[in-house]
Amino acid sequence: MQKMKIIAFTLTFFIIQFGYGIAQNVAYKHNIDEMSKNLKMEISSDNSLYEQRDTIFIKYKITNISKTNQTIILKDYWGFPKGMTISIRNQKDSSICKFPTKHILSSQLYTERQWKEFERTIEPGKSIAGIVKLQEIPVFIDEIKDGMLPIDCYNICLSFLGLTSNKLIINIEKYPF
Repeated sequence: MQKMKIIAFTLTFFIIQFGYGIAQNVAYKHNIDEMSKNLKMEISSDNSLYEQRDTIFIKYKITNISKTNQTIILKDYWGFPKGMTISIRNQKDSSICKFPTKHILSSQLYTERQWKEFERTIEPGKSIAGIVKLQEIPVFIDEIKDGMLPIDCYNICLSFLGLTSNKLIINIEKYPF
């Protein structure tokens, strides 16, 4: 009976983690609807034109637009915050991502007490900012090797724990050989 409970718990947790696989169990006590009303996420980049082999850095900023302190969990894992996903769509509105985050491949689990170590409070009107490498976030479709994006124009959007950023447009041109 105990073994069945463990299997049921494991299966339930896997389904929850996979269902929220994007968030990787980070929203253990956060109301995502509330967060999206109280926080705003913006992204930018230094350029809009890149060569195929360029590393593309995306700046993100999460701002508290409410009148009360907001607490989020901010834990870098594999080069970007856990719970962060990316949408990269080409001119044909097709995604070039197999999965919106590499964290879906992780089996790292945390207890509520461990997550508390990564909590960050954002005061009203204040922000938390960071920089991520676009090529490190998703699992790309098989045709994309070494994060080298095909020549195209892309709409990019980051999400973090239910927050969705503005759209960023970048163009990839041929790498000069």
